[in-house]
Amino acid sequence: MVSLVFLLAVGVCYYFIWSGARSASEATSVDVVTSFEPVDVSGVKSQAEKLIQSRVNNAGIPIPEPTGKLGKTDPFSNPQ
Repeated sequence: MVSLVFLLAVGVCYYFIWSGARSASEATSVDVVTSFEPVDVSGVKSQAEKLIQSRVNNAGIPIPEPTGKLGKTDPFSNPQ
């Protein structure tokens, strides 16, 4: 019996909150103004190439593949 009364109270509270939010949303209005200007990207490629040419790769990246065999043949024999 108590659970039905609680369910009814929750339903009534939900209805009041929902109706209050609905009436508040009807009172507010939003004006959407689209005033976008196209962006000129014609000089971006040349500017990027100019910036990249002034840099030097001191890290050796990408790392080259190893040419010889690395490490021990059997790491479990004679551990250090």
